[in-house]
Amino acid sequence: MSEAPKERCGYTWPEDFDHESATIPKSQNCCCRESLTDTNRCAWHAKIDETDEKTVNTLENSRVPEEIRTDTRLYNELLDGATLEGYDLRDIGSMAGVTLRDANLADATLAETDLTGSNIRNSDLTDADLYKVNLTDSTLNEAKLIHTDLREANLTKATLPNVDFTDSDLAGANLTDVNLREADLINTDLRNVDFTDASLYNADLTKSDLFNQDFPGTDFRKADFTNADLYKTDFTDANPHEANFTDANLHGANFSKSDLRGADFTDTRLTDADLSGADIKIATFSGCDIRDTDLQNTDLRWCTFSNLDINVGTKFGEQSAAESAANSAKNWDDIARTHHALKIACNENGLINKARKQHYLERRARGFETKASTNLSPLVTPSWLGSIASRYLIGYGVRVRTLAVWMVFLFLASTLVYINFGVEESIIANVSYSVRAFTVAPPRAPVARIPHIVMMIETFFGTLSIVLLGYVLGNREQF
Repeated sequence: MSEAPKERCGYTWPEDFDHESATIPKSQNCCCRESLTDTNRCAWHAKIDETDEKTVNTLENSRVPEEIRTDTRLYNELLDGATLEGYDLRDIGSMAGVTLRDANLADATLAETDLTGSNIRNSDLTDADLYKVNLTDSTLNEAKLIHTDLREANLTKATLPNVDFTDSDLAGANLTDVNLREADLINTDLRNVDFTDASLYNADLTKSDLFNQDFPGTDFRKADFTNADLYKTDFTDANPHEANFTDANLHGANFSKSDLRGADFTDTRLTDADLSGADIKIATFSGCDIRDTDLQNTDLRWCTFSNLDINVGTKFGEQSAAESAANSAKNWDDIARTHHALKIACNENGLINKARKQHYLERRARGFETKASTNLSPLVTPSWLGSIASRYLIGYGVRVRTLAVWMVFLFLASTLVYINFGVEESIIANVSYSVRAFTVAPPRAPVARIPHIVMMIETFFGTLSIVLLGYVLGNREQF
């Protein structure tokens, strides 16, 4: 390419373009706008400190005529490499479909400007005013938007991977169907932002403000929410797989049925949150505060639990999601280990009843593990029979209620038989007879065969149940 005439700008983008080695001519462009009188560059490319003629009027006057812009395909106007630092461009007209690649727009004012379909990749918009700007379908790959005002901006379907939004204000912005993969959103204000179907894969949202938000269809896989404010956020329709929530405020957050596999909740405030039905395999809960949190019907296999804050309002029972998918002894072993870890956590918080429940569920899982590990019928496997008996008779040694129900049933059934056969003359006398048969031995055996057999059963199992009651009461004190 020959040198540009003296009266023409001649700015070439990209500046380091090598004409000799270039194989794709359309990847480079040259500015043919008229130069300003005191510099060899046009109003768009002249540096601010090298001219006195660079004004908003000269910028507007050197634009491509509107009738030509509207008929131009792909991009309406090439403004790549423009130097517009600190300029107020609100009255410069529509900027829809322009290219501003590698441009300097730091501290510029573009509030309410139409930049639909524009290409602003690699540009510097630090401290720029983009209030209510329209960036629909725009491309801003690797642009720098540090401390930028983007309140109520429309970025629908914009492409923003690797963009730096550090310390920016995006409150009320529309980020529907936006590509923000690996974007930097550190310490940003994201209140009332519409994230519908947005992709924030591996994005950095450290210290960002997202409280009371919902994220329908949002991709947060591997996103970093360290120290973020996520108070009462709704992740039910989002995908936070392997997200990092270290030190985040997730009080009242809703993760119901979410994919939280591999998520990191280290030192996170997860109080009063709803994680019911969520898949939380391999997640980390070290130092996490889960008081009043709902973890029912979840899959918590292979999770790390240490230094948890739990209270009586914390809900976790059977791991229904894990149990419904369990089809091998290994699966049940993993479930049992999870309940064991939760039992220890409950004990550390002095929650004895919850620790007992986790012990019961741990033993129950071990019973299913035994059943799954044998090819024999479970009804003829001694270990399985022992597990069933322990479960339904004494609640694996921690449930008094289970044993008490059997004791009451045995006593009442026996008493009714004695009354029906007239073992004693009155109802009170028959009740007294049953009490003695249940606790020690009756003064005499009934003559009739049926009440005689019932008396022997009541005496044997009554004595056994009293011994078992002592065992259960003593075993419960271990928790």
